[in-house]
Amino acid sequence: MYNSNGIWVSTAAEDSKDLEKIERPATPPHLRLVATESEQDLSQYVSIPIELLPMEVPLPYSVYVRIGAKLVKFRSLGDTLTHERASGLVKGRVDSVFISRAEWDSMLKAMEGYLAEAEKSSQMTIQQHGENVRSLLVAYQRDMEIKKNMEKVLYERFKTLAERLAQLVIDHPGVANTLIRRYQDHGLYSINHTINVAIYSISIAQKRAVPKSSLRLLSLAALTHNIGNIFIPKEILTKASELTVREKLVLDSHVQHGAKLLTRLGAPQEVILTAQQHHDRMDGKTRPSGGTGPIHQFARIVAIADVFDAMTSPRPHQPIPLTPLKALERMRGMEGKFDPTILNAVGSNGSDDKK
Repeated sequence: MYNSNGIWVSTAAEDSKDLEKIERPATPPHLRLVATESEQDLSQYVSIPIELLPMEVPLPYSVYVRIGAKLVKFRSLGDTLTHERASGLVKGRVDSVFISRAEWDSMLKAMEGYLAEAEKSSQMTIQQHGENVRSLLVAYQRDMEIKKNMEKVLYERFKTLAERLAQLVIDHPGVANTLIRRYQDHGLYSINHTINVAIYSISIAQKRAVPKSSLRLLSLAALTHNIGNIFIPKEILTKASELTVREKLVLDSHVQHGAKLLTRLGAPQEVILTAQQHHDRMDGKTRPSGGTGPIHQFARIVAIADVFDAMTSPRPHQPIPLTPLKALERMRGMEGKFDPTILNAVGSNGSDDKK
């Protein structure tokens, strides 16, 4: 979360060495029910990661948390979210909070204002710059999911942030590890996953000696590789059990939807091909893209980063994720799925295995 100056600050629970043993606390007495359970319409509220909340400054919107099947008001419009309250949320393993759908645009505008001011500060560290870039990416990704749309203006914002993210990783490789997230809230998985894939992709490409001039474009390709998911029903994206044949076909169609949307937005061909080909197998046994030509290098890199992050992240059907080493071991056993020269470079010096 960022403070009133837009500077990223750590919370107490982030420093805990035994986070898994922290139990969710009892409902604090100051929490108030939004309405009786029968009157609540959860569709009128939007979940956001707590990292998007400003601290030690009057909130320009009300904040709610979920207690069981109900929403309760945590902070009202004009209230201040203190470090103590924020730490309490993190200690309770609360990844996301809720705001009224009607206040979403106000939240986004306020956040952009705080972080724009923060970038003017000479006190910001590289880590804080990285966290601000990441927070904006989270917000814009959530905006796209809520509105089921990506217009040109949002695409341009992604493009700018993709360049900044790539430059940070190029100039300060160590920042990559600190920006990786593993949310427990499965509703935030797709947002978290997209950004993780971009960070991993840049790191993998550096090992493959991809020119620095291409890394910014790869960053954008990775950040938009799953853009077609906005056209896929949520119940399919979040289904914990095995998908039916029909559901699998619907899910696979996100690569075509994404390619068409990016084409309409005027994206470079490398970005379009990454969205279209990142699920194509190298041996050609399955190619959801529908293509027959070679798979673009960006798509080959993103395919590996995509599966690696999926295997090492908690998901509805995978509550206990694999360790990085186990994930790489399993991926190397998937003969014909990935580009072996790229996959063999991942973790070759141990650095990726620590992420």
